[in-house]
Amino acid sequence: MSLVIRLRERLARRSAVLLLLTFGASLSFVVFGVAVSRSADGVAAIAFVVAIISLQGFGTVARRQSPAAIGSPGPVVPVPPGRQDADLLYDFARSLLDLQKGAIDSIDAKVGVIFSVGSAEIGALAAFLALGSSAPKPVEPVLLALSFASYVVLAGVSARDLWTRGWYYGPEVNEVVASYATLEKKAVKLGIANSMIVAFEDNRVPADEKALGLKIVISALIVQTLGLVAAVAVVS
Repeated sequence: MSLVIRLRERLARRSAVLLLLTFGASLSFVVFGVAVSRSADGVAAIAFVVAIISLQGFGTVARRQSPAAIGSPGPVVPVPPGRQDADLLYDFARSLLDLQKGAIDSIDAKVGVIFSVGSAEIGALAAFLALGSSAPKPVEPVLLALSFASYVVLAGVSARDLWTRGWYYGPEVNEVVASYATLEKKAVKLGIANSMIVAFEDNRVPADEKALGLKIVISALIVQTLGLVAAVAVVS
């Protein structure tokens, strides 16, 4: 349990840093747009530099090795055949796959909601700017471009996350049925457990990529939302 707690703490710290960097980049872009509209070149330059540094920091943190991979145990020591508990290994492997599948389904649901909110926001932003003053301010195209760029990232990563993948869930049914004709029940159960553990490991990398995609779409939604808020402040 201590290992699980440490991994969760690492993941929470990493997520907090990503959100702070995203907020810093978003706020800097908003300040940049407002400064440009008011001809405050010095403030605009500083805000732009801060935004670029924040985005570079986001990329650095996001590319770091997954906490799950950092804290994963080393090579598995083979257990002597006489000491292998088929029921224990089977239940353990099944619980691993069930938890992993639940986490994947949860990420898909969150990404779908974020994609829907982002699509509604970008339409609202375009309509709000179109209904603004007849003489648009210079910063309006900047805000619109920033929000549309964020939406492109959000939509692209969401589509990649939601795209159907070939997840592994253990042995084929016909293989299990055929093995009962030649093997003992304990051997069959051990084989199924081993296959499910291998499937869990094979799913680890794409599952981590899917989790990273969720962080990216959240960040893109924050940038897009701040663009909408800034547009309201500029046009009003």
